[in-house]
Amino acid sequence: MRILYIEDDPNVASAISEMLRTFLSGVEVDFIFCQTLAEARSVIGQQRTALDLVLIDLNLPNSQGRNTLRNLAEFAGDIPLVVLTGMRYERLAIESYQLGFWSFTGKDRDSINRLAAKIPHIVRRHAVIKSACNADKRRELLERARTVYSPEFLTA
Repeated sequence: MRILYIEDDPNVASAISEMLRTFLSGVEVDFIFCQTLAEARSVIGQQRTALDLVLIDLNLPNSQGRNTLRNLAEFAGDIPLVVLTGMRYERLAIESYQLGFWSFTGKDRDSINRLAAKIPHIVRRHAVIKSACNADKRRELLERARTVYSPEFLTA
């Protein structure tokens, strides 16, 4: 599984990626790290078909909060997107789902553990949607999968 992780703090990126590797035991995970949206845009442009998931922090050096969500959603295409944040912004969480993000979660150990349980399902669901024969059906399924409201961020 190949995951792009956009996080401006290398120590946080290292700690969370190690937690995810531990919690995803038995799954080979290859992380690509970026510190800015500009770097991420380049990686996505070069490796779009090889990426299974994108994790992103809300507050980056060149983008904050809502702008981060919108900018990533614009250029990521149909790659599943997940917000990892140390902040609890209910409105941004809801907006992230409206923009097509698949999850919004905290950076604490319990939240990362729950995310690790969801990642294989997100990747499998996305693969099924991508393999749908009819392009219109694929768009419909992707839109439905993206708009499923997931309230766990309120209690995570």
